[in-house]
Amino acid sequence: MSRPPATRSIFADPRWEWLSPILACPVCQQGLRVESEAGASFLVCRGCEARFRPSAGDVMDLRCGAAKTHTLSVTTGAAAYGPLLDHVRKGPPPITYVGPLPERATGEFMSVIKDGVASGGLIVEVGGGGGRYREPVLGLGFRFLTTDYESAGADLLADAHALPFKAASADAVLMQSVSQALENPFVAFREVARVAKPGGLVLGTVDCCAVFASSFYNMTPWGLLSVLQSSGLSLERLWTTKDALEFCGTNPGYPRLVKPILRGLSRFSRMRILTPRNLLKGGPADSFVTAGSIAFISRKPA
Repeated sequence: MSRPPATRSIFADPRWEWLSPILACPVCQQGLRVESEAGASFLVCRGCEARFRPSAGDVMDLRCGAAKTHTLSVTTGAAAYGPLLDHVRKGPPPITYVGPLPERATGEFMSVIKDGVASGGLIVEVGGGGGRYREPVLGLGFRFLTTDYESAGADLLADAHALPFKAASADAVLMQSVSQALENPFVAFREVARVAKPGGLVLGTVDCCAVFASSFYNMTPWGLLSVLQSSGLSLERLWTTKDALEFCGTNPGYPRLVKPILRGLSRFSRMRILTPRNLLKGGPADSFVTAGSIAFISRKPA
């Protein structure tokens, strides 16, 4: 089924049969039970008794009702990020997916899911709005859920820092253009790692230049590697999706007349001539030096 029923009631959704066993309280990670009051059903935590009801848009709201305190143990100085990054495969994976692609969905990610997830596996999209990957993922026979902090088109309203799923629930987690909007990426990526199954995929894009969006952090490849390492995820592949100038040339913060100039400068900077990019190190420089957005594929160790 490509979309939830018109009522948007999670309890009437055919997916409830497999969804209910993996849901967990975002506050304490205990299981949830269904209760009813005045003819309306809602979820109650079996541990802390927190209650979760549908939002005004009839989407189940599984966000924490109050601020949540997280305790992190972080090690610094133990990783040599330069050598680690040198051993990561650079460049996009081969595209083997040939089906339809909605706007902003990528053939690279669909190919990785198609070739790397067992039939019937669960794909969870974090910060996915209405679910840009819904149709292609379902078309391949996988199960799919999209979460978002506030989008009425999501299957569940959820905070990436406190995901409402039990540990080891998802075969793959998609995070496309999400990390820069995280209040604390170290917390959120650990949550994603917790939800992923051992051997499961965590893939997405991180924006390096999203300065006009609701952004907290804009990561470099080293920053991404640091967050993944801290979360227990192993980076397998990395590639540039947009040059910094190209990225800014599509950014709503710039006037309409300025953006095509920036995109033109981006194309010029990639020419095989003596440009600032090529002169930066006395020769052709790594594309990550001027990256505006990078894509990654990582995995939770089995």
